[in-house]
Amino acid sequence: MTHFPRVYIIDRTFYPLFFHMQSKTFLKLSVVVAASAIFLAGCQQGQPSKSPEEVLKGGMAKLFSLSSYNFDIAIKGDLNGPTGEKPAKVGFNVSMNGGLDVKDVQDPKFNLLIDGSGNADEQGGAGTFEMRLNKDALFADLSKLQLQGEAALPKEFTDNYVGKWWKLSIPPGSLKDLSTSVPQGDDSKLTPEQKKVKDLFVNGKFFKDLAYVGNDDVKGEQSYHYRATFDKDAFSTFIKQAAESEGKTVSDQDMKQLNDSMKKFDFAGDVWVGITSGVLNQLSGDFKLTNVAPAEPGGTINVRVSLWGFNQPVMVTVPTGAVEFPVQQLLEGMSLTSDLNAIPSTEQGIDNSSLIPDMSIQPSDGSSQEGTTGYE
Repeated sequence: MTHFPRVYIIDRTFYPLFFHMQSKTFLKLSVVVAASAIFLAGCQQGQPSKSPEEVLKGGMAKLFSLSSYNFDIAIKGDLNGPTGEKPAKVGFNVSMNGGLDVKDVQDPKFNLLIDGSGNADEQGGAGTFEMRLNKDALFADLSKLQLQGEAALPKEFTDNYVGKWWKLSIPPGSLKDLSTSVPQGDDSKLTPEQKKVKDLFVNGKFFKDLAYVGNDDVKGEQSYHYRATFDKDAFSTFIKQAAESEGKTVSDQDMKQLNDSMKKFDFAGDVWVGITSGVLNQLSGDFKLTNVAPAEPGGTINVRVSLWGFNQPVMVTVPTGAVEFPVQQLLEGMSLTSDLNAIPSTEQGIDNSSLIPDMSIQPSDGSSQEGTTGYE
């Protein structure tokens, strides 16, 4: 019999077992470490490191930096008329969705689809309206309009205008005004007045009693969810300062009317800020009309606004067979109305034409260009 050294026997017997035990221990430890890392990463993403006020302020600031986005707006109302007046009950449900792209203000792109229904006591109706805009023209289609009761439309109107794409050509040079009227992009692209309004808006603190609720999915983006209450005083201050930044004078009477109007409703709801984008991407809540007097309406209006697709191209499809809108015919109707209003009133002894605003419009030269679809 061969005699092995005792150390060799021990090594040959216990080393594999020891190695196996060490391997299993290492595997378990690796799993624990990996799980802990995933958990901590999830907690780091799930729990905002900044205060609700800081997160919301950043989300509002980033709204101004967007050059394009998609939107979805839903408004639902259930209202009671003033006591003893008609209509006693008013209800409506409206959805608006689409996209806006003003990265190049000389080549804007805008899609809008509105679908809604409503009723006032026994009368009601429903309709669908779509609008598209590119650098060449605005296209519109009232694809559905159904009214019931006394408000029903004559067949001639529906036959001529409903279910047809209309086209309104944009006169050359008109888009130059858009570049100064649409606040978009970073501060370098804003006028001094727009920069002031942006700063006032970002620092306005329109929501108070902010409380973190958790994380929710908003159009595909994980977002911080906060409960909030609308701060009327902060909003009133913003309106006054924004008007003054544009050189307008706001009197004490103006502020009293504004504050009296805001006493007629309360708003409480929720706001969301995208974890990745940092943008205030959703707002939802209820406007409750307080009905402070019998002559005032009451009820609730629910609003939800969602934004997504930030700084992504928006495509506009030019509808086939769009008909040029009869602007000249409309102008002639306006001209006739102006002529009639220019006749002095025999009862009042005054010239009503001074009360009619100048509605003159310079039509395009009639030349039509086919629009493009989205980005080249």
